[in-house]
Amino acid sequence: MNLISPLLWADMREQKIAAQIARELGKFHKVDIPGSKEPQLWVDILKFYEKGYKFIFVLIIVLVSFPPI
Repeated sequence: MNLISPLLWADMREQKIAAQIARELGKFHKVDIPGSKEPQLWVDILKFYEKGYKFIFVLIIVLVSFPPI
């Protein structure tokens, strides 16, 4: 017997179910995760671009210094 099923829109209208979801989501948001609490996405994207830029710059230098025969 499977007691787990996806919620339907009609389920979300029930006050008890919505309140239980809110309580569980509140617990989830209180979990202490080690590391920075600041958003890191743009920092990581900029690091990626910086590494890519350096790679392309080195590649251009190598190609200019040693042209194909």
